[in-house]
Amino acid sequence: MKREFFINVVFLLIANLLIKPFYLLWIEVEVNNIVGPNIYGAYASVLSFCFIFQIIADPGLLYYNTTNIATDHNRLASQFRDMFGLKIFLGFLFGLAVLILAFAVGYGPKMWEIIPWIALNIFLISLILFLRSNVSAIGKYRWDSLFSILDKSLMILILVYMIYFAANRSSFGIMDFIYGQTIAYSISATVVLVFLIFQKVNILPRIDFKIFKRILIESLPFASIIFLMTIYTRIDSFMLERLLSDDAYQAGIYASAFRIFDAGNSFAYLFAVLLLPIFSNMVSKGQQVRDLVEASSKFLGSGIIVVSLVFMFYALDIMSFFYPSDATTEYSQAFIFLMVALVPMALAYISGSFLTAINQLKLLNKIAIWGVVVNIVLNLILIQTHGATGAAVATAATQLTMTLIQWSFVYRKLDKKPSSTLIFRFVILIILTCVGSFLVASFSLLPLLINIILSIMIGLIIAFTLGTFQLDVLKVLLKHKRST
Repeated sequence: MKREFFINVVFLLIANLLIKPFYLLWIEVEVNNIVGPNIYGAYASVLSFCFIFQIIADPGLLYYNTTNIATDHNRLASQFRDMFGLKIFLGFLFGLAVLILAFAVGYGPKMWEIIPWIALNIFLISLILFLRSNVSAIGKYRWDSLFSILDKSLMILILVYMIYFAANRSSFGIMDFIYGQTIAYSISATVVLVFLIFQKVNILPRIDFKIFKRILIESLPFASIIFLMTIYTRIDSFMLERLLSDDAYQAGIYASAFRIFDAGNSFAYLFAVLLLPIFSNMVSKGQQVRDLVEASSKFLGSGIIVVSLVFMFYALDIMSFFYPSDATTEYSQAFIFLMVALVPMALAYISGSFLTAINQLKLLNKIAIWGVVVNIVLNLILIQTHGATGAAVATAATQLTMTLIQWSFVYRKLDKKPSSTLIFRFVILIILTCVGSFLVASFSLLPLLINIILSIMIGLIIAFTLGTFQLDVLKVLLKHKRST
């Protein structure tokens, strides 16, 4: 079992460090450049809109599986039909809700061509995660790891063919992109479903509203956190397209910058995947978690600060590299503030995992409500005058506020105060990383990518010298992960 856990961690690393960034920074960038910022901005607006309401498709089924079936594998055979039936029923409700709400907000005829398909894709994503939760719940971690990269791998293959090799590639449009996603998600869901059939699982759906009620009661606090966090991290593109009459141009700029932010966030998300079960296990055994909280925050904080600073320093160059025909200073300004937002968002994975592990879901919900309020108010104020940059500022301010509040409670729960020495070291790290990036940019004649890598290496060496970036924490994480 320990070996299976280790393999699962390795595959999660591959999925998040290779496959997903590769898809985001090559395939999606290429699609963006082909269709242009306006069309892609409209797509991003609808995607954000649908994502907000995905909670209807999964108000806790995923959480219920990972916390209940994992404790008793025999429950899978007896409960899967009910859960699968509920999933299909909720998918129908989700699709209906999206169509009604899309009509209510006044989406135009062009948008209605993509709304049903995007809603379908989001349901398929939710379905895949639900099916995979059953796979991991019965201890098939290696298979779950393979399934975790299946959809993105298929998407890369399908879209590479459509963009570069198909006979009608010259007419590639946003609908082709969406269709490619639908095909990849459908195949992935089918493959996981067939795997469950081979595990002797009866997949004929059945709806039991008594079970549905119990699941809702058990998982509502967790589901509401996901819903609220989705609002204040995904609503920006939607508000940009709705508040501005620019044919979704500013939404397209924001989506272009957000894509790289999302790729960086994939690295930080690994800590949530690793830390939550580790914290939960340690708390249940009465073990102190203070050292792990501090070590993981120093490690992740140092790495994200260095990468974000270097990316901010080369913001215009990076945007011009990915979007050579469209990039302007507006792109780089939005990108800079999203890189600022990446630091607190990454640290929030640690504080959020810890607070969840000690059963502070009510507290996290209250904090998340404030996050929604802050983000929407700031977007209403800033978008009208500053467009995509204003939305990025709102994101940075929201993430910073939420993370500071979360960490204030973390320190309170740990009966600990922030270290002034550690804060001073981080300030020194920021200053020296900026100086290092400036010197590399000023005197290096090497290509952009090499300069960025050199600047990041200099920053990490500085962090290691200051004692804030210590690789030992990875050994601790893997050790605890294998023992959970």
